[in-house]
Amino acid sequence: MVILAWLLVIALLFPLSYLYLLAFGSMRKQHAIDSDTFAPAKFFMLAIPAHDEETVIGETVSQLKRINYPKHLFDIVVVADFCTDRTAELAREAGAKVYERQSGERGGKSAALSW
Repeated sequence: MVILAWLLVIALLFPLSYLYLLAFGSMRKQHAIDSDTFAPAKFFMLAIPAHDEETVIGETVSQLKRINYPKHLFDIVVVADFCTDRTAELAREAGAKVYERQSGERGGKSAALSW
């Protein structure tokens, strides 16, 4: 019985030790990126599915535009999914590219992104 208990302790000790190691490793000081030596080249898109989000979409897009990355290397796209409010209009005003979906099957955020 004692051997079984020790085997259980050992079996749990290794995964927990690994998780603690990751947690402590992530707490190390982050260094600022030197813009002279770091030149990002990857283009990416931030896609936001939205349904009647006029109260928050403008601020969301504004915050995303503040990402510390070259502005010409990323797009912010809002899919206004069956919106009945001013979501699309406010997202455009904030600087996002907006696609308005008014047809097809309503299936939530995943359906909007797949569209």
